[in-house]
Amino acid sequence: MKRLVDTKEAARVLGVTPKKYRKTAQWRKQIVERLLKRLLSSSNKSKSKTIKGFSKKYGISRATLYVWVRAYKSGGINALVPHYRGYDGIPRISGSEEECLKDIFKNNLTKRVDTAILIVKYFLTRTGNSSPSSLATLRRWTKRYLKNGEYQ
Repeated sequence: MKRLVDTKEAARVLGVTPKKYRKTAQWRKQIVERLLKRLLSSSNKSKSKTIKGFSKKYGISRATLYVWVRAYKSGGINALVPHYRGYDGIPRISGSEEECLKDIFKNNLTKRVDTAILIVKYFLTRTGNSSPSSLATLRRWTKRYLKNGEYQ
């Protein structure tokens, strides 16, 4: 079943931040505030040394510290909330792989996932089409397809 609302997007629009992201933002805020306090009390010549010291102390690159300071000054703690761009949980396979797998299961050629995947790999390589997806990706996609009856 297709999700009507993307929960991450809805949370972002509504301003709701998951607890672990809030903790990360609060930690970043503490570091930035300490750094800003130290920078205000130091001379212009020692600012780069101060940032270098914070970088070493907290294990954060100087560039990241500069980004956090700029973000904090422009948007406060909300600007320090992490925005992860990772795996969204949907295995991506090529259109030809998807068509082959769907045909295999619709026509009841086999009920075994591994057999279906090997058939697809064999068929696509024999016809000259490369099969870029790994066996693990094809397995995840197929299991999800079989679980839902139709892939979403």
